[in-house]
Amino acid sequence: MNVRYTLQDVVFEWDSQKAAVNLRKHKVRFELACEAFFDPFVCYLDEEIVGTELRERLVGLTTTWLLLYIVYVMRGDVIR
Repeated sequence: MNVRYTLQDVVFEWDSQKAAVNLRKHKVRFELACEAFFDPFVCYLDEEIVGTELRERLVGLTTTWLLLYIVYVMRGDVIR
């Protein structure tokens, strides 16, 4: 099941099962990870193509100073 989450008028979407795995593995909720996109000093890294999918990457801080490396895909106006 896909979950949609909006933060500062930006829509994020993820699979609920993947979110549960991520929480167990990395101890980070996707809702918290979304904050890194709004870090004023966010660092966007080179994107990579995996299969036919363009994956973008960033490093940013959450509001609780947690430094995160995030891989995501843009699907229209939605960050996935």
